[in-house]
Amino acid sequence: LSSVKSLNRTTHGNHGATSSFYRLCFDTSAGGTVREVCFEIELLAPTPVLGRSFPLFLTQWNHREWALAGVARGYVSVVYPGSDIRDASPLFQEAFGNSTMMLIMARAFVASRTLDMFHPPWTHSLQLPNLTSNQIAISGPVSYTHLRAHETPEHLVCRLLLEKKKKKKKIQE
Repeated sequence: LSSVKSLNRTTHGNHGATSSFYRLCFDTSAGGTVREVCFEIELLAPTPVLGRSFPLFLTQWNHREWALAGVARGYVSVVYPGSDIRDASPLFQEAFGNSTMMLIMARAFVASRTLDMFHPPWTHSLQLPNLTSNQIAISGPVSYTHLRAHETPEHLVCRLLLEKKKKKKKIQE
């Protein structure tokens, strides 16, 4: 992690929960032709409590509502660009073109690089919430295309039956 820039910070209501956007930049000049890769993340934090540390939950942009649920349960949540909707992984694939980083691996790499901002010196300079270092959860990285590629005939039948059942239920309502 070569730089972190705070882009925006909003405090919500009387509860003091915050939404902060950061731009993370990484020196990738050792990997090939791309000298730097940058991407934005959103950090959602519950109301700070003096002396309390929080578990961390990382999720992708298409699951932001999961991050909000995490904050409601006392987690610091980070929404990172590792999904079909918003994806920084092709930037790293290009930066490290000689590697064999497939999409899922590249998305996991983005999640891993996102964690870098929670290590010194960034934690102090950015005034990030205190985290419980042994309580980190992550959802993903998986793409819809990847899931469908591994769908067995049995899974396909179950999925189609469930979709048919949902359609039938909507028609009855």
